Amino acid sequence: MDNKKIPATVIWYNPDTENIENIKTYIDYVEKVYIIDNSMNNNKKLCSSLNNNKIEYVYNKKNLGIAKALNLACEKAISDGFKWILTMDQDSSFSSNDINEYFKSFDNIEKKNIGIFSPKHILKNDINKIRDDKKFLEIDHVMTSGNLLNLSAWEKVGKFDENLFIDEVDSEICFRMIENDYKVIQMNRIKMFHELGSLEKRNFFIKKISVLNHNYIRKYYIMRNKFYMFKKYKKYRIRYVYYILNDFFKVIFYEKDKLRKLKYMFRGINDFFKNKMGELDDKK
Repeated sequence: MDNKKIPATVIWYNPDTENIENIKTYIDYVEKVYIIDNSMNNNKKLCSSLNNNKIEYVYNKKNLGIAKALNLACEKAISDGFKWILTMDQDSSFSSNDINEYFKSFDNIEKKNIGIFSPKHILKNDINKIRDDKKFLEIDHVMTSGNLLNLSAWEKVGKFDENLFIDEVDSEICFRMIENDYKVIQMNRIKMFHELGSLEKRNFFIKKISVLNHNYIRKYYIMRNKFYMFKKYKKYRIRYVYYILNDFFKVIFYEKDKLRKLKYMFRGINDFFKNKMGELDDKK
């Protein structure tokens, strides 16, 4: 498969010039780029330094959430006749060597029953992480950014779950792919740089642990959606019990703005039990 027949999409929320530089790391390797902008302000002027022949800019005028934005991009790609799409976060980028090898490997791999093909995600402050020896690995979830998504599989299993708005959107689509006999394949030799919260390494007895320091609004979605995933996917319940307890532990012992974060985490749990999904209504 010629990667020039694959489009990319990137979801924007209050982007800056660094996000444009990230697009430049992959725009030459794809047919076109759907920029889906969830910002309150129109950011089309930022695209001026890009190849406008490849850019389709969609301004949503509000934050519709990552799931809805991804669904919009997938619908556009299918309408334009594409079979796969590269999904990117605004803060993610490729090195030129890695993206070349990524698409070359994708061209050569047997694609039967593959729902998602992914690089190995590396945090930008951990760029010296050693690559795994095993070239391909079948796994149960990956972050959305950098993935090549099978649009036929996406149509079959259903769209990204818009109940989630943000957080767990990536894991949820992976679990659904697997339930429908599609594979999630990670290529360990390919690194894709990514930012995640405001990462800090903190001491926990004799080891270091990662603390992401998301803000209180994000904590709301993280906690509400983890309860949603716990209920929806019995196979992964033990995992989500650990995730939930771990989030509370790190907020209580390591993060700032503890009381407000805890308030919104409990609000997220309360809203889950009230079946309040989608965007947080924080007007009150």
